[in-house]
Amino acid sequence: MKYSEAKQFNPSMKECFFAFGNQQFEEGKAKSIPEGAKVLSANHGLYGTDEGITLFMEELAQLRQRIIANCDPQDVYNYEFGNH
Repeated sequence: MKYSEAKQFNPSMKECFFAFGNQQFEEGKAKSIPEGAKVLSANHGLYGTDEGITLFMEELAQLRQRIIANCDPQDVYNYEFGNH
C-alpha cells in the first residue's frame, strides 16, 4: 500500500462531528447526535457520544497500524514533506 492511498481513508463519523464555533457545534449536534444523548469533547474540535468518539479513534488507530506495517517510511516522509 502506498502512503498516498492510505491518506484517502476517511474514518466513519457516526455520532461524532467536528466543530470550531457555536454555530457548527449546534449544526453538528442536530445532524449527528441522537436526541437526549450526552455530547462529549475529545479535544481538537471533535465532539460526539462516547461510542462515536471511540469508534472514530479506533479507526484512526487501525489506519496508523496499517501505515506502520505496510508503508515505506521514505514514501511517508516524501508525501508529508511535499504537503507542507
